[in-house]
Amino acid sequence: MGLATPGLFLLCTDGSLSFNVGDILGAICGACVALHLLYTSHFTRHADSDVYLLTTLQLSVVGVLSLASASLRGQEVFVWHPELLWTLVVCVLIATIFAFLVQTTMQKWISPAHTALIFCTEPVFAAAYAYNAAGERLGALGFLGAALILAGMVVSELLPDGPQDTEGVTVAAEG
Repeated sequence: MGLATPGLFLLCTDGSLSFNVGDILGAICGACVALHLLYTSHFTRHADSDVYLLTTLQLSVVGVLSLASASLRGQEVFVWHPELLWTLVVCVLIATIFAFLVQTTMQKWISPAHTALIFCTEPVFAAAYAYNAAGERLGALGFLGAALILAGMVVSELLPDGPQDTEGVTVAAEG
């Protein structure tokens, strides 16, 4: 995380410390994602945990809270556009249910730190896609940030893991 965090900063900013409301909301969202990763990892490491039930509960809670939030703001919730059927099927089945199921299952064996590093690569691939698909330009700081994030991934995989306890969580070595 020591390489990925400054890399993310350089990739997503111009190197300045000026923040707007969207940046603050993004930081709050990032903290919530971190808590999600930690709690998901904790609950999946129990021998009797059912990843299907946990995934169902996660998605159901988000659905109910989103429905409540939209309803309280007076937003129309159920709007049908038949031309979006296949887009909806792909987004619901593959990009949401399948993705969360795979993530929840894999967090049984991957540490929260490694999971977070994997998530840190998302802006790198988003920037690469924006460059290729939309002609977006990435300055020297952006390239440096992307390189730091990818270096963080490589370094985390090359470093040996510490001793493991019975739940598979790395513990400090007794000396």
